[in-house]
Amino acid sequence: VDHLVDQGHNSTGNNNRRPTKLLEYYDRYVYEYGKPFSISEFSCWSDDDKYQADLTRDDLIACFSHPGCQAFSFFWISDVYSEGGYQRLAGCVPLYDRGFNPRPGLYQYQDLVYNKWWTRDEKTVTDADGRGQIRGFYGDYDISVSIDGKEVKTTMAAFHKGYENELTITLD
Repeated sequence: VDHLVDQGHNSTGNNNRRPTKLLEYYDRYVYEYGKPFSISEFSCWSDDDKYQADLTRDDLIACFSHPGCQAFSFFWISDVYSEGGYQRLAGCVPLYDRGFNPRPGLYQYQDLVYNKWWTRDEKTVTDADGRGQIRGFYGDYDISVSIDGKEVKTTMAAFHKGYENELTITLD
């Protein structure tokens, strides 16, 4: 086994799915078993939209904060899929209701991804040795170099886990 997958189904009152308990499981996957993990089929059955949104936020933070987590996926994006033989699953989706109207969980997701975790418009000024430093999340970035307010060079750089994540830009 190269990778562990945890089905992220959740429900009101399930204390084994609280973030502190989840982090214990994740630690065990990574540090005891030596395997990275992913969350598949995240869902949360609840009649309380606020509880569902809070749990979605907390689970996303727990997963995103753990170095062993490789992926997080939702069970469904809308309750529209809980038709046919799946009526018992209605209400488990934190993102959209049956009419694709946003649920509070969608706003929690968007706030985390776009306001807290998205690296944007980072800037640095180089020191006397021409070195600068920024903090950001892993990903692919467009880099622009400006001198005296004029852009002189652009490039793309990929920063990913397991690499030095250093970039050297030489100006002509």
